[in-house]
Amino acid sequence: MSVIKDTDISLSFDDILSLFSLIIEQITKYNIDQPESSIYSSFSLKEDHPLFELSMEDYLNRITTSFSLDKETLILSMMLLDRFMLMNPLYHFTEKTMHKTIFLCIMETIKFTDDNGYTNLSFAEVGQFTPEELLEMEVCFMDKIEYNMFIKEEDYIQYQERLSKMLISWRLMIKQI
Repeated sequence: MSVIKDTDISLSFDDILSLFSLIIEQITKYNIDQPESSIYSSFSLKEDHPLFELSMEDYLNRITTSFSLDKETLILSMMLLDRFMLMNPLYHFTEKTMHKTIFLCIMETIKFTDDNGYTNLSFAEVGQFTPEELLEMEVCFMDKIEYNMFIKEEDYIQYQERLSKMLISWRLMIKQI
């Protein structure tokens, strides 16, 4: 069920998915040498976790396909990621934490906007986490955003416009290469 109407038809689902992957990649590169804070240990993957073998783009494709996500949900998830990172400046988005963090943003967005109501077991299976691990992560994540899932329509529209501009810049940059 849609919460916010789509206001910019220039962004396709694939455009948003590519931007999401690109942004995550850039943030991860920026934080590559940052030490992890122990208060976010539930967000870290162990070295032998199967998700380490998946690129972020492949992982996003897995999630979007499994839950039949639309571009609105992806945008809201990106906004939730921004909120999480702004509210948690000690958090370092790294190769060890990116999969869990992105999954939590998408899962919480689905829970907040979708009337279909997936079970936590379904979320755990798609995310490749145990149900217990997922619950621990979810409680920590929601606490870190102070349980605030609300996004104003005007903020959504502005964010979508910024994504459109980012896409244009990205395409121009690729043409120059």
